[in-house]
Amino acid sequence: MRTLSKAVTTLGHGGKHLELPYDGLERLVTLRTNELVVVAGAPGGGKSMLSVNLAMDLNVPVLYFAQDSPNSILTRLAAIAGGLEFTRVADGMETDEGREWLAERLEAVRPTLIYNRDAVTFGEIEAKLFAMREWLGINPPLIIIDNLIDMIVEGSHPSETAFYAHALPRLKQLANKHDVSVCLLHHVKHGENETGTKPLKLSDLLFAGAREARHVWGVYRSIGNDYLNVQVLKQQDGEADAYGGLEARLRWYPKYARIQDD
Repeated sequence: MRTLSKAVTTLGHGGKHLELPYDGLERLVTLRTNELVVVAGAPGGGKSMLSVNLAMDLNVPVLYFAQDSPNSILTRLAAIAGGLEFTRVADGMETDEGREWLAERLEAVRPTLIYNRDAVTFGEIEAKLFAMREWLGINPPLIIIDNLIDMIVEGSHPSETAFYAHALPRLKQLANKHDVSVCLLHHVKHGENETGTKPLKLSDLLFAGAREARHVWGVYRSIGNDYLNVQVLKQQDGEADAYGGLEARLRWYPKYARIQDD
């Protein structure tokens, strides 16, 4: 317990700053360990594209759970890591010879990025976190879970409110307990339209993390697919706009599965 005076003078954010690799987004948000981040968007809106690029470009160990579309995620990661066209990697993954060539090319690239393709429980996430810590001597500062609704939550289904009531507090506790940033991808239907995706509001998430997360980002594609837009819908220790008016625009290069500062 502290008096108000002591509480103010000892106030700290906690967690280690993870410098984002995109200047436009780094200017808007401060990402730290010890936090839960929800990245929301309609299917095809660019959530996984953002997360695979973050996994490759952040200069820290990353544990990536590719539960939603593991083959697509692996192909994107390999394309980015190898500096190759996405279609070339996709074709290479179809044959034993192609996979061997890719494995040789990627052997020394991003060795502290660990990829997991199966749906997991909380216990399995923590077990893999422990294994990575035994290997590296530290916890991976960033864990990416792609997607929330593909997690295995015993006794509940994503169509039930209980699923989120169980999953989100436990993921937040995991981030706090192990001093990691847990980046959680989540599908929302509200961002879909005839051109693909559109801007989101915080209310579009309903009960999917808006309360538990320190950060909530909305992701959508501009018409023509040339840009990926990241909205800062919630940020507990910084500027945000729940109506979607604060955003960073990133240039999207689908040919190479790449995003960069605009």
